[in-house]
Amino acid sequence: MNIICLDTETTGLNRYDDEILQLSIIDGSGAILFSEYVKPVHHESWTDAEKVNHISPSMVKDCKPLLYYAHTIQLILENADMIVGYNIHGFDLPFIFNSGIEYHAKENSIVVDVMLAFAEIYGQKRYNEYKWQKLKTCAEYYSAGMMRLTMQKQRYSAFIKSSAMFLKFLCIQLAFIVRLIILLSMKNKSLLKLFQFLKVEMF
Repeated sequence: MNIICLDTETTGLNRYDDEILQLSIIDGSGAILFSEYVKPVHHESWTDAEKVNHISPSMVKDCKPLLYYAHTIQLILENADMIVGYNIHGFDLPFIFNSGIEYHAKENSIVVDVMLAFAEIYGQKRYNEYKWQKLKTCAEYYSAGMMRLTMQKQRYSAFIKSSAMFLKFLCIQLAFIVRLIILLSMKNKSLLKLFQFLKVEMF
């Protein structure tokens, strides 16, 4: 199975108006498939986002726009059997697709959003729904070492290496989910129920 994990840094949180500043993709073994800074087309500054991701306009002023890599990114996505990320449904993938990257999913490919799965595992409810947790909380839940890795990503997100290290954390979470699928399948004998429980989307 071809598994990929991806993460983005952006000029803001609006999937329609803001733009990607950095995209990193690794495979299930942690090998880097793609990791580039990109120059936004419609934004010259992003003060609030810069305080979080530490990517300044000067760092991307000489970079190519995201669509320059469109074909490469498209091939990586379309060749994947499983795409995993943290808040990938509500953030990363919408940003990628709204940027103009075309995507025709491989048959039976799936997307696993660790954030949605972890919300139910963590079990904190608000208004009768499971509350989404920050990545730091997820990392702390599984290991202090992974929490330090997340903090490192937040502090040094300007460096490609840290993004790749951060994505390895997502792969570790994916491994947990796969083990959970196996355990639950032994009980429920229903793959559909498992996918629903884990918030997995079949394309």
